[in-house]
Amino acid sequence: MSTITTPSTFNTSDTRLASTLAYLGYPVEFKPTVHEATRQKHVQFFFDQTSIRFTTLPTLHELLTQYRSDQITDVHHLINVCDRSHQRYDAILRWQKDHTQQRLHLHESAKAYTYKAGIPPPTSGALEYIDHLQLAAALGEIGFQIHDIRGPDRAREYALPFIGLPIIDSHGETFCYRLLEVTRLSPTKEDPRRLALEVEQPMHPLVISYNLLRCRALLKKQIEAAQANLLIEDGPRQALIALNPKGHVMDHVTAHFKAPPLP
Repeated sequence: MSTITTPSTFNTSDTRLASTLAYLGYPVEFKPTVHEATRQKHVQFFFDQTSIRFTTLPTLHELLTQYRSDQITDVHHLINVCDRSHQRYDAILRWQKDHTQQRLHLHESAKAYTYKAGIPPPTSGALEYIDHLQLAAALGEIGFQIHDIRGPDRAREYALPFIGLPIIDSHGETFCYRLLEVTRLSPTKEDPRRLALEVEQPMHPLVISYNLLRCRALLKKQIEAAQANLLIEDGPRQALIALNPKGHVMDHVTAHFKAPPLP
């Protein structure tokens, strides 16, 4: 669910959308809550309207209006690359969870790929196993099909070909990427897993996809580490308190529920 709360803010509970907007540079705050009865965790994200990373982007309200009305037709627009990145990432998670294999399908523009359920095409070449889910999902954007997944949770490895599927490059020519070229790292102290391609072409679709998915993983970790508030409900009344509250806090909650409802 997403809503505009004031002319200067936007909120959503959609984690995929939240990670996209955070990557695009719209400042975000989030408030996790745990329902006292169901113990389910719910997170609400709050965004400012102006990107501080990609200054050419419109206000958040304008961007989402354009996106939801299918006005953004450029296959390599930031938000479209992000959308496909989430799709491939979620497809790989389904493969891992349900053993539903996924096969890359070429976008109608012939400039990008997404996954759909299906058996990967046969390959006669050698395969390289990489141990980074976000990179494996991002590489699908430029035609690198995952052929096998092995290993236990938190130690997965993804088998990729050394040569990607054909794709139309930025010059309008059909091209096949080479795995070892696009996965080279150029680490920094702040980012030990930075792709060398980011230095050379910071707006390359692979770079966008890879960094978006890393942002998604980071946001998930931040949510898991955040101190959630406890939502207690008693009929029409609600109380929002810190988990493991001190006794005097619970006294106030008890008094709140015993008080007559507001007219």
